[in-house]
Amino acid sequence: MPVRRTHRIAALGLSASLLLAGCGGSDEEAVIEDAAADVDEQLNESAEESSEDVEPEAEAASDDMEDGAQTEEADEIQQLPSGAASKLGSVPDVPWTEIEASPETVVEAPGVRLRVTQTAQVDELSAEIAAEVAMAYGQRPARPADGETFLIATLTIEDAGWAHAEAESEGEFRVAGNPVPNTVLRGGSGERQQTTYVVSVPEGASPEDAVAELVTDDVVQQISLIDGTRVNSDVEHIYQAGTEVTVDGEGYSQVFDSWASGTHEINGQVTGAVISPYVEGWARPGQVFLGVDIDARDDTGVDDDITTIQLELADGSTLTPENDFSSLINRFDETAWFQVPADSEQITLHLNPMGKAGTKEIDFESPIEVTLTIEGGPTDGADSGDQVTATEGPDATDETTATQEPGSTD
Repeated sequence: MPVRRTHRIAALGLSASLLLAGCGGSDEEAVIEDAAADVDEQLNESAEESSEDVEPEAEAASDDMEDGAQTEEADEIQQLPSGAASKLGSVPDVPWTEIEASPETVVEAPGVRLRVTQTAQVDELSAEIAAEVAMAYGQRPARPADGETFLIATLTIEDAGWAHAEAESEGEFRVAGNPVPNTVLRGGSGERQQTTYVVSVPEGASPEDAVAELVTDDVVQQISLIDGTRVNSDVEHIYQAGTEVTVDGEGYSQVFDSWASGTHEINGQVTGAVISPYVEGWARPGQVFLGVDIDARDDTGVDDDITTIQLELADGSTLTPENDFSSLINRFDETAWFQVPADSEQITLHLNPMGKAGTKEIDFESPIEVTLTIEGGPTDGADSGDQVTATEGPDATDETTATQEPGSTD
């Protein structure tokens, strides 16, 4: 029984006994008043003792309730704001969907071959991943904003391997057409890189609604973060073009009388050819650059090798080089560049050996035909198999790899 209740019962008993014993005299009234005073004093002391006993217990109970509320809050799944996004420091263990490499699942630009290699959609982020996405929220599991889901995608960037191509590209993610912060893309170092991102996207988003966008000299290209397909490209035709050129044909060698005395010789051989969508700028719509390298030797001294070259396309039309490839010393000092249809498969190169002795031009009337066969595709030669383990650091930046200087395309 509580102390206060015990004292109250004792005091009430004492008071009742005195009242029953009283006979109304003044002395007896004084005794009753003294007894009543004793009762009040005992009640006050009882109240104080009871307060001292109860308060620690109440405080302990209150502390337990607060601790329980804090524990419940710590275990509660937080909700991240709409559009949350971040680069991750490692590849998380989630149910991935692998994206097979194909011409439809790649975006290329000078120095960059961009692919989405795997994707996943989850309704909750682990505490570790959530802490990377929104550090200010603490290390707690997270769910997306209402009407959204978390999209996780791994991207690889490597060198596209285009000949004579050098340009700056800028990239970022876009969701529903809007840029996503913390998703800047950089490439062109020539080293294969892998980076994993998490982005909050609307539930039921289509492949076109969440993309990685690459911009090069105002040319826009986009690849889906949802299924890895290329969903937009201002230069779609380049993905029809082959990447390898084989050369089949003989060279030329001609001797002629010099304008001064004796005889002199000119000779040359096609040593290779390359395809590139970009040489000091993008090729015209529907076309790519075809570069031809000729190793020419000229021992004529003051006489000149003025051999001409011309391409014949499959439809019979002909093309001449777009740049000045010669020098005073070597007729084919630089790569000779043409623009050809992107879907070309076989082209004939005509060499017409000519010399010049003083002011006299000599046409040897012995043209040479060289067959150029174009094969391959955007993903040929790319290491698109096992995932690499290295990840791009949060602040990593890359510079486009410079290649051999091309000739003028004016």
